Amino acid sequence: MIVVNYIKHIFKFALLFIFLQLFFVNYSAAQKARVLVLYSYDNSHPSYEIQMEGIRSVLDTCDIYFETRCFDARRFPYCENVEKFFNDINYITKYLNPFDGIIACDDEVLRFVEKFRDTLFNNVPVVFSGIDDSNFATSLNDSLTTGFIERIDVSDNIKLAKKLNPNLENVYFISDTTLTGVAMSGRFLMFQNIFQDLKFVELNFSKLSFLELKNTLTDLDKNSAVFFLTGYTDKNGVHFGYLDMYNRVSRYSNVPVFSVIGEGYNSGFLGGKIILRREQGINSALMMYDIIVNKHKPSSIPIGIDKATVYMFDYNQLTRFDISETDLPSGSMIMNGNEAFFKKYFTYLCFAIALVLMLAAALFFVLRERKRSEKVYKIYVQQSKNLEVWEKNFMSMAVYNKDAISITHPDGKFVYVNPAYCKMIGYSDEELYKMSVYDVRFSRKEYGVYGGDLNFNTNIFIHKKLKSKSGHACDVEMIGTHIFFNNSDCILTIIHDFTEENRIKNQLQTEKNKSELSILRFKAITEQATEGIVIVSLKQKFIFANQLACSMLGYTLDEFLKLSPLDCTVEKIRIRAMIGKTVLLNLKKKNGESFPAELRTSQFLSNGKTFYLILFSDITERKRQEQELIKAKEKAEESNVFINEFLHNMSHEIRTPMNGIMGFSRLIVDLPGVSDKASQYNAAITNSCNRLLKTITNILEISQLNSNHVTIKQEPVNLNNIFFTIYNDNEAYARNLGLAFYCNPGLDDNKAVIISDQNKIEVILRHLVENSLKFTSNGFVEIGYTLVGNKIKMYVRDTGMGIDDDFKDKIFRKFSKNTNEVSGNVNGLGLGLAICKENTRLLGGEISLVSTPKQGTVFYITLPYITENEDVKTNSNIKISNRKNIIVAEDDENNFLYIETMIRRYNADYSVWHAKNGKEAVELFETIGNVYLVILDVKMPLMSGAEAAEIIYKKNPEVPMLVQTAYNLSEEITEKLNNFGCIIMHKPLKISEVSKVLNKYL
Repeated sequence: MIVVNYIKHIFKFALLFIFLQLFFVNYSAAQKARVLVLYSYDNSHPSYEIQMEGIRSVLDTCDIYFETRCFDARRFPYCENVEKFFNDINYITKYLNPFDGIIACDDEVLRFVEKFRDTLFNNVPVVFSGIDDSNFATSLNDSLTTGFIERIDVSDNIKLAKKLNPNLENVYFISDTTLTGVAMSGRFLMFQNIFQDLKFVELNFSKLSFLELKNTLTDLDKNSAVFFLTGYTDKNGVHFGYLDMYNRVSRYSNVPVFSVIGEGYNSGFLGGKIILRREQGINSALMMYDIIVNKHKPSSIPIGIDKATVYMFDYNQLTRFDISETDLPSGSMIMNGNEAFFKKYFTYLCFAIALVLMLAAALFFVLRERKRSEKVYKIYVQQSKNLEVWEKNFMSMAVYNKDAISITHPDGKFVYVNPAYCKMIGYSDEELYKMSVYDVRFSRKEYGVYGGDLNFNTNIFIHKKLKSKSGHACDVEMIGTHIFFNNSDCILTIIHDFTEENRIKNQLQTEKNKSELSILRFKAITEQATEGIVIVSLKQKFIFANQLACSMLGYTLDEFLKLSPLDCTVEKIRIRAMIGKTVLLNLKKKNGESFPAELRTSQFLSNGKTFYLILFSDITERKRQEQELIKAKEKAEESNVFINEFLHNMSHEIRTPMNGIMGFSRLIVDLPGVSDKASQYNAAITNSCNRLLKTITNILEISQLNSNHVTIKQEPVNLNNIFFTIYNDNEAYARNLGLAFYCNPGLDDNKAVIISDQNKIEVILRHLVENSLKFTSNGFVEIGYTLVGNKIKMYVRDTGMGIDDDFKDKIFRKFSKNTNEVSGNVNGLGLGLAICKENTRLLGGEISLVSTPKQGTVFYITLPYITENEDVKTNSNIKISNRKNIIVAEDDENNFLYIETMIRRYNADYSVWHAKNGKEAVELFETIGNVYLVILDVKMPLMSGAEAAEIIYKKNPEVPMLVQTAYNLSEEITEKLNNFGCIIMHKPLKISEVSKVLNKYL
C-alpha cells in the first residue's frame, strides 16, 4: 500500500508538471509568430511524423510556433470533407490568434486553401509542399503563394526494375481517384512512349474491390513489377490502414512491389528511388522562415522541386526475391537487416520483456492470493480486463516480428497468427483460423498441444518439425506459455524457424570452397603480371603483394605486409580519393630512393568488407621523355597564356562590379519605407544587368571559340534527357507568351545515347529555342530530332516572322541581326547563331535553316550518331512523334488557341496539330499517324470541314470527328455529317460540351 501511495503522489506531481508545461508553452506561443500546418491525410499516415519532424527542426530553432490540422482525405474524399474542414479552420482563424503563415502539405489542402483564399486566408502567405499536380501549382496567379513541387523519379525507378528483372514486360501501378492519385498516375503514363518495350497497366483501387486487387496481384507473372503510388479505400468504401495496406499488397504480390515515395519500405515494399519526407518538411519550413523572418515576398521566391534522391530498400524483400545487394545502385540504403532490425526493435523488445516480467510477477502474486482468498481472485479477474491494453501492444509488436507467433485455444484451434507464421507455414491467416495446430504436424497422436499438460505454472521449450502447405518440413524451436487473451485462457507460442539458417550454413560452406579455389587462381595470375599488385585493407594495411611489387620497392613479402601505403610514398595520399583514377606518385624504396610511378586504384567487397586493389608501374623513362616534350611545348603555349589571362580578367572585372550593382539595388528595396516606384526602378536595374551579363557571356564565349581554347568532351549523352530538360525549362514561359511548345524525341532511351559533348549540345539548342520564342508572336515552337542514316538530325521549328532570303547567308555571322521592322525592336548583339555554328563545327556537325518570311523558320543541326559500341542500326523511317495526336482545323488563330487550351487542361499528353484549312487537315491525317481525334471548322478556305470529314472518314471510319459551325447547316449537310459519325457543335463552344467529348474519346 505504501508503494501504491507513492505512485499516486508521483502521478499527481506529473499531471501538475504537464499542466504547467502546457500553460507556459501556450503563453509563450501567443507571443511568437504562428504558422498553421495543413496536412492532407490523418496523423496515422507513416509520413506525417517524419514530415512534421522536418518542419519542427527548423521552426523550433527560430522561435516560431506552429500547430497542425489534418484534412483526412483518404477516409473522406475531397468533396465530402470540405465542409467539415472548413468549419474547423474557420473557427480557429476567427476566434483564436491569427496565423502569420500557412504550410499546405499535399494536393488536397492546397486546393482547399486556394478555394477559400479570400474567406479564410486573406493576405496570409502560403507555402505548399509535396504537390504532385505541377500544372495546378504553377498556374496559381497568387502573389502570396509559393512552395515545392514533388517530382517522383518515374524514369529511374522503371530503369531500376528493368535492371533487377531483365525480362521485365509489364509495369503495374496502384493508384486511386484522389487528386494525388490522378496526378501521380498521370506522370507514370507520360513515360509510356519512352519505355515502349513495356506495357503499363493501372490498377485503380477506387474502381476495384480489395478481393479483385488481391486476385490480380496473386496471378501476376514473373515478368512483371508493381509500383504502389496510393490507394486506401476500395470501390465498396472499405478503408484500409496505411501500414495494413502496404503489408497486404506486399503479401499477396508474387513480384516485387516498388515504392516511389518514402513510405512502405518498412512494411513489405521492396523500395526504390524515393523522396525524403523529412527533407520536404525542412524545405517548406525554410521557405516559411524566409517569408516571416527575412520579410521576403512569396512572389519573389521561385517555386522549387523536391526530387527523388535516395535509393532505399527492405532487406527482407531483397531476401524474399533473391536480389543481391551488389545489383542495387551505389549508395543504396538497406533497411530491416539484422543489425537494423535489432536497433529498430530493441526498444520494443525491452518493452515486451518488461511486460512479460510484469505479467509473470502479477500471475505469481495473483495465484498466491487466490489460494488465500476467493475475494482476491475476483479482484484479479476484474483487473484482468486491463490486459486489453497489453493485447494491443502485443499485436502491434507481433505484426513486425521476424519469428512466427501464434495464439491457440487449449484444444489447438488458432486464435491469432502473425504474418511471419503465415509466411513460414504457407497458409493465409484466413485458412489457419479454420485449422488447428494438429493440421500442421506430421503426427496427430500427441496428447495436448505440446504433448503433455501445460498449466499456468509451466513454460515449455521443444524442438519439432512442422508441415508446410506444400508438404515440406520446417525445423523449428517452440516456446509455449499460457496467457489470458480475448477474455479466455489461451496458449502463446513463439516459433523460430531454423530451415533457412541451415540452408545458409550449407551455402556458406560451398562458397568457402569456391573462395579457396579463387584464391589459388588469383595468386597464379598476379605472379605473372607485368605490374606491381597490392591489396590494402580499409585500415590502410597491406594484406597482399605480388613478387614484382616487393622487388620494385626492395622488400621481402613478410616485411612488406607489415607496412602501410604511407610508408611507401613520398607524398601524403588518400586512397579513397584515388579510386577509379590514374594517379602519378613518387614511391619510396626500402633504401630511401624514390621513383615516379603510375597507380590505378579500384575498390571491391569481399565477405562484406571493403578492400582496395592498387596496380603500379615504374614510369621513370616515360617521365624523362615527357619533360623533354613539356619544354618544347612551353614556347608554343606562351602566346595562349596571355589570351587566357585576358579573357579571365575581363570576365572577373566586369562581373564583379555588376554583382555589386545588383546586390546593393536589392538591399535598397529591402529597406523599410521604400516606395513602389523604387521597386520598379530596381526591377529595371536588374533586367538591364541580366541583359548586360548575357551579352558579356556571349562575347566571352565567342572569344574563347575564336581563340581555340575550347576543349570538346567525349562522353555518353542522352539526347532524350537534354530535350526534355529544355522542354521543361521553357514550356511555362512559352505558355505565358500564348504559344504552344512541343517536344518530339525520335529514339527510345536505349538508342538515344551518343558520344558527344552534352554542354555544347545544350548551348546550341537553348540559343535556338530562345530565338524562336523571341521572334514568334503566335502559333507554336517545336523541338525534336530524328535518326537519318548514321546522323542525328535535330531541329527547332517555329511559326514566327521568318528570315528574308537576302539575309539567310549572313545570319550565322557575328553581330548579324535581321533588319526588318519586327526584329529591329528585339534586343541582342546577334551572337547567338554564331555561337551555335561554331559549337556545331567543334562537334563535327553542320547547321542549316529553312525559312519563309511571315510563316516561320526551321533550324537543322546534324551531328554524327556515334555510340559506345559503334553498333548503329540505321532507320530513316522513324516517325517524328510517338505521342497521341489531335488535329484541329481552324483558320482563326484565336479560336485554335482556345481549343488547344481546353485540350491541354484536360490532358497534356496529346500533341495538338494546327491545320489552317481542310486540305492541310487531310494532309496531316495522312502523314503524322496515331490520330485520336479530329476537330473541324465547317467554313474554311481551299477545302471546307464537311469535305475534309468525308475524305478522313473514307480513310479511317474509326477516328472520331467533331465539327463546329457558326450557322445553321442544311439538312443535307447535317445528315451527311451524321453518317460520318461526326459530333456537331455550334459556336461559341462551351467548355462543358467539349469536356464531354474529350472524356468520351480520350
